[in-house]
Amino acid sequence: MKTAIIFKTHIWDNIVERNFLLCKENSKNSDIFIIFDPVLGRPLPEKYQKEEKVFLVPYSDIEKLGLEYGMDERRGGYWYNGDYHQNLFILSHPEYDYICSVENDVATHLSIDDIFSQMAAKNVDVIYHPQTQPNEQWSHLEGSIGYTDTSEYIHKGLFCVSFFSRRAAFYILRRRMEMSHLKREKGLSTWPIGETVMVHEPVQAGMNVDLLINYCDHLQMYDWAPCYLECEEISAEGRTFIHPVTNLNNKFIISNFYQDYHAMFSEMEVIEGKSRHRARIINDLEIYSRLFNSVHAQWSPDRWEPILQDAETYLNKDGKEILGGKNILGSENIMIPAAQNPHHIDKIFTSALPNWDQRYAVSLQPDEIMHVVIPEQAQCLTAIIGTTQDNILENMRAVRSDNENLEIEYRKSWRGMHFFSVNIPSGTNAFCIKALSFSLDLYSLRVISNDDFT
Repeated sequence: MKTAIIFKTHIWDNIVERNFLLCKENSKNSDIFIIFDPVLGRPLPEKYQKEEKVFLVPYSDIEKLGLEYGMDERRGGYWYNGDYHQNLFILSHPEYDYICSVENDVATHLSIDDIFSQMAAKNVDVIYHPQTQPNEQWSHLEGSIGYTDTSEYIHKGLFCVSFFSRRAAFYILRRRMEMSHLKREKGLSTWPIGETVMVHEPVQAGMNVDLLINYCDHLQMYDWAPCYLECEEISAEGRTFIHPVTNLNNKFIISNFYQDYHAMFSEMEVIEGKSRHRARIINDLEIYSRLFNSVHAQWSPDRWEPILQDAETYLNKDGKEILGGKNILGSENIMIPAAQNPHHIDKIFTSALPNWDQRYAVSLQPDEIMHVVIPEQAQCLTAIIGTTQDNILENMRAVRSDNENLEIEYRKSWRGMHFFSVNIPSGTNAFCIKALSFSLDLYSLRVISNDDFT
């Protein structure tokens, strides 16, 4: 039995490299190919070009076959047609009995070779992870109109990891060719997304289809979202796939703090303690801060207090130095320009942890002034300002109520956020912050006692 793995990628970074090596380690009896678009992707490292099997898939090769893009070019390409990489591959390598398609953000923690063996023993044609929502709740239903009976249930799934027999792979290609002819012949504006073609068409043809979970211990961290970090994989014991895995980058932040789908800020994840558990594993100031300040965590103290406690306990020296201590400001201590949203005051100025969310940043225009009143009895204080602007030393002035300038010093940077300190002498009862020549974006301002410095 000949088996092949096609590792699909258009980028190459430390996570993609790690995922590739994991995949390779778990498929020693199979040939592994890096499937790469040389037009859209950045060049592969020379080492991998020389030492690994690389199969190039420029989209021009798809056009030469006469396969359609999709509903329009913006929704076409390899994103909408997830089967097209393997279509090109099997035409060039029909000798393989079974193939496995693996996306670059999948971490493989089980033997792919074992799955191939079980697949052959059970005469299975397709292994995939299903999406089980009814047709009317599926966002891609429209694309199937004109190609299949949409009044009947349409099989669909996630194909981040998927397995195909030679028979199934060539049948999918055949159906795509037939669909392309039908689209042109009838002038159809619709086009089925690959995630349904790769399973619905084999099912309709009577092929033997099985579920990915039947070959794993669990798939607790396998879905289209949220993103996970490499350090979180230690909590995923047993034989499993993890998807998507990425670096702590913008993609990770969006999927965990803006997309409300099993994300770190999602309500059930917060209530059940899953978010806190993940934050402790990641142990990063930005993650603690975003989770602490999120709407569902702030709903009640029993949700946000444990997160704050973890941040104060487990953060490393750099993170604790940025915090400095407990914020003594309340909303009554802040007076901001009338144009600003008062709701943002708590997020920016009274939070125990810095704000990282641009939606709540306060922007001071040139010559605008924000007043800060020091609570009574407070002495020997430091104000810690957070902003994404690294040049505020030349654009911001901090002034006491007696017009004495306060010294502003750079403190530390943390993943795109720059923190500055303002020393507030004993006896100061108020000070103001003023933008000078251009707008000043304030993400956080915390006033702490110097006695709290860690």
